[in-house]
Amino acid sequence: MTQHDFKQSHGFRKFFKSQSERFVKSIFVEMMIGHATGLNASYMKPTIEEMAEEYVKAIPTLTIQSAQVVKGMDEKDYTRILREQLLLALGTPKEQIQKMSLEDMEQEEFQKILGEKLRVNGINKCNKQKVIAISEVKEHIDSGFEFVASLSNGEAGVRVA
Repeated sequence: MTQHDFKQSHGFRKFFKSQSERFVKSIFVEMMIGHATGLNASYMKPTIEEMAEEYVKAIPTLTIQSAQVVKGMDEKDYTRILREQLLLALGTPKEQIQKMSLEDMEQEEFQKILGEKLRVNGINKCNKQKVIAISEVKEHIDSGFEFVASLSNGEAGVRVA
């Protein structure tokens, strides 16, 4: 990663934060960005559905495309582009996205994929540690967790790195 890449990434995060906070409570924005929320993490544990409801409030201000471009698109194209952008923002490789039929996918199926990406990427960092089967440790380490401890019952503790 070059210094320029970092600045660009920071710029997108700053844009997301400043625009989202116009419509979404700051605590939700901080959780969406992945920032630590201190004591609030103990008391506020929203579901993925609640986070998605809050995110939807900010979509109009986060949309960069001109209204005329959006008006000229049919619903399937718009759905595909929006879903692709969401998956890219969550770190899904472009090659993997291209293999999916995003425009024809049922909403429930897409929500399931999105929910899993949110969990894997630790968007809701209220849950910094979790217990998993010992056989899943490598998979979790590959997706950004670090090993904490091996438990006597064949499970292991991992935490967001």
